[in-house]
Amino acid sequence: MEQRSGSSTPSWWSHKGIVIVTINYRLDVLGFLRYPKFNISGNYGLGDQQTALQWIRKYIEHFGGDTNKVTVMGHSAGASSVNYHMYSNKSAELFHQAILLSGNFLMPHAFVYEPEKYADYYFRQLGISTRDQLIDRDFKDYFFLNDTSRTLGTVFASMQFPCFLPTIDGVFVTDSPHQLILQNASNSGIPMLVGTTSNEFLFLLNYVKGYFSWDVNFPNRNNESLLAQIEGFIQSQAELQVQSGFVSDKEEFFRNLANYANMVYPVDDFIERTITGNQTSSIYRYRFDFDGKFAWYKNEFYRSKINTSHSGAMHGDDLGYIFTPYNVEEALEHQEDYVNEWRIHRRMTTSVSNFVKHG
Repeated sequence: MEQRSGSSTPSWWSHKGIVIVTINYRLDVLGFLRYPKFNISGNYGLGDQQTALQWIRKYIEHFGGDTNKVTVMGHSAGASSVNYHMYSNKSAELFHQAILLSGNFLMPHAFVYEPEKYADYYFRQLGISTRDQLIDRDFKDYFFLNDTSRTLGTVFASMQFPCFLPTIDGVFVTDSPHQLILQNASNSGIPMLVGTTSNEFLFLLNYVKGYFSWDVNFPNRNNESLLAQIEGFIQSQAELQVQSGFVSDKEEFFRNLANYANMVYPVDDFIERTITGNQTSSIYRYRFDFDGKFAWYKNEFYRSKINTSHSGAMHGDDLGYIFTPYNVEEALEHQEDYVNEWRIHRRMTTSVSNFVKHG
């Protein structure tokens, strides 16, 4: 599962005994808007995923799959989704292993605490005050904010995210992720493979200035004294890092902090809390550092927005070494130019497939 449209099953990527299923699910406003006043309960995207898991459980054996050995895999927002299913009673027994790549439900982009606040603003901008008005509008009108996303989103540690996110609905999500993990509320200790890249979003954070910005989408948002202590600590650390020569200036410190707080720390924290909780099965952890030609995000998607002279792998670059690389035809035709890429590709596919087959 990955929150990205247009994905398809890589037909040639296969290992004996493994059947790969990819799914689509509702995103953005259609998938995660919550507004009880209009009888919009939210979390429809998670419901779509659960329906797909139910279908897999019912029919996968007809495609050569094993209903008793289902592994759910997600990247970024998809990894957050996998995490929610691990903590949902409604998804119990629908899968037996999990692969979470560069994401989980503790990340700021994975949960919204006050969805109605954002929905109120959204409907005001849309000019809607009743449910009937909402129903009568063309669905294309719902996406008018996509071009002006800066007006509607959440901010944590200087990184901005969409506001249409999973939230508490009392059925699928019964509490915030931060409470669920403290309660050891996971259905079972299933085997996990957890991965991140060496730099994640660091290359994209040149816009971050020498200060710390956030809004109110976090657990202790109403504790003003605690927030003041945190901001004071962060500022003192920024000054100390500069004085000690660990960073060149405060901008570098806050870029590192944004990347770590939003992308790296939630993964490490999740693993630590899971290990000290009720986890009874193995957890495998990797960090992907290889900087090569199969890195679609760095070499193509974000190329115009980053300084490509920086070495290391960014968010999503490991996917090109697990699935079919975007430049596969070129790489097959000129294999002598892609020796290291194919070597890492074989190592990654073998590692992932071994986890899927053996846990």
